[in-house]
Amino acid sequence: MGSLLGKLHSLLVSPEDELPEPLKPQKEKLELLKQDLEVINIYLLNLSAVEAPKTLAKIWQQEVSDLSYDSEDFIDKTMHPNSNTNEESWSEEELSALVEQAYDTRNRHNRYYLAPQASDPRFTVVQEVPVAAPSKEAMDLVGISDSSTELIRRLNNDAEQQLKVVPILGPAGVGKTTLAKEVYRQISGQFECRICVRASRMPDTRRLLQSMIPWHQRPPCGLLVQELIDNLSERLKHKRYFIVINGLWKTRTWHIVKSAFPEGYNCSRILITTDQVTEFAVVRVLNLELWGDQEELDLSGISQLFQLRYVQITTDMVVKLPTKMNGLKYLETREIYGREASIPSDIVHLPGLLHICVPGQINLSNGIGHMRFVRTLQSFDISCNSEDNVRSLSEMTNLHDLHVTCSTTSSDLRSENLKALASSLGKHGKLKSLVLTPGASCTSVYLDCSSSVYSPPVSLQRLELYPPICIFSRLPAWIGLLQKLCILKIVVKELTNYDVDGIAGLQELTVLSLYVRQPCPERIVFKQAAFSALKYFKFRCSVLRLAFQAETMPNVRRLKLEFNVHSGEQPDDMLSGIQHLLNLQEIDGRVN
Repeated sequence: MGSLLGKLHSLLVSPEDELPEPLKPQKEKLELLKQDLEVINIYLLNLSAVEAPKTLAKIWQQEVSDLSYDSEDFIDKTMHPNSNTNEESWSEEELSALVEQAYDTRNRHNRYYLAPQASDPRFTVVQEVPVAAPSKEAMDLVGISDSSTELIRRLNNDAEQQLKVVPILGPAGVGKTTLAKEVYRQISGQFECRICVRASRMPDTRRLLQSMIPWHQRPPCGLLVQELIDNLSERLKHKRYFIVINGLWKTRTWHIVKSAFPEGYNCSRILITTDQVTEFAVVRVLNLELWGDQEELDLSGISQLFQLRYVQITTDMVVKLPTKMNGLKYLETREIYGREASIPSDIVHLPGLLHICVPGQINLSNGIGHMRFVRTLQSFDISCNSEDNVRSLSEMTNLHDLHVTCSTTSSDLRSENLKALASSLGKHGKLKSLVLTPGASCTSVYLDCSSSVYSPPVSLQRLELYPPICIFSRLPAWIGLLQKLCILKIVVKELTNYDVDGIAGLQELTVLSLYVRQPCPERIVFKQAAFSALKYFKFRCSVLRLAFQAETMPNVRRLKLEFNVHSGEQPDDMLSGIQHLLNLQEIDGRVN
């Protein structure tokens, strides 16, 4: 609120001829908005002195927060006109709505009776656990049968014991109500308490709360909203309940009603139908999980979301993004889990980008070396990117997490790119995690890149090199220099005791997975005091010949082995000294 009042003050104390041209006729409305916000800010400061405000006080504070964000977004939009059209990015109606919203919020403070409630000791304060806001799990509403099956599967996930809220989003007339009723018909019998109500288009929170209480148990008319909340919450306490709210129109109504639902761990569920919001002029976080029959998901409009900080899309459709994203100067995180048509060419010039995740089989734009502030780069496909692009990774010196994949069988290109990647690792002084994973069609490359790693990234904590992208002839000696390494998963052709001794002293190593392609020429011996921090050890080799000396792997809890059985072998020859693993809790063996 302080930042908002500061912006309004700076805007209004200036001479009128210095106001942005479109705002000059609106100065009186801006003054009204500022006056109401100043009064609201005083109310807010008074409430901040209350250690445990009641539910309605929390709801009002949330309304103030929403008003503050909306107002600040409006001011920001006046300073960022739409560059693609000649139209203003705001309207007079929008300002009028904000003035009305501020006036209502100020008056609502008195209607909620917040001042006496905050100070009168006769009021009992109950510390509540807030119910999570609905996640955006959108349903395909074309086929009711398929949609209800999918929705029931999500609602019936007993692994999620906490209260789960699932909305059905979509415009009017697509079948949201029909789907909700069908789901209610099929699964409501599984719950101790079942409620199905319809919200009115005009917000009436008291009436909605009353409709959730059985008519023969309803309290007298005229109860305050807070009393209805307490009544309903008491009836639902310690019960497994299923509530369907059809046609929820206002976010404010949800903020009030949700406080009546006890959280608990009874696998309770709430299903809401609501219209889908399609315009987010100043949205900062966009997190979508969408599954449907359509081939393409068109998100080209997000280029207009100039305040966007975080975008995560999870879908089975092809994601179509705008060809230009240079207007998203505040974007920090971009994660796409699904198929993506192409990467915007100017993504390398986004100044605030810190985390980027792209699907496999995507060629990043040339010039990725410009992304010097990026900390996370996931699913960088070395088979789809040029060698120059791979070499440019060395310029991304702020990388903490690098996940490389390979989706094709082009071994020549992959070999050169692997060498280029290996030679650049020494320049990543901040790198903490390096993971190489194959795509479905990737084939083996017997390429030893260890000699190309001139100086390993000493900050590395996680190193996972999965077959068949890269298979080393021997365990690289430089791995023993990674004193901060916690997780090591690697494939080698051969393994000797000398190799094992080279990593036995890694004091932080807790997870070790060794896949040896050829039978070991000698018994592999894990010596005394070796691998002191190790908790999980996986060993895969066609011939199993391991020996554990006393006091080796003192903290290992889980041992996983994969091997072939050969006639005449004795158990003692295969696994000698296993009794020395004093903290071992689980052995998982797989015989091929």
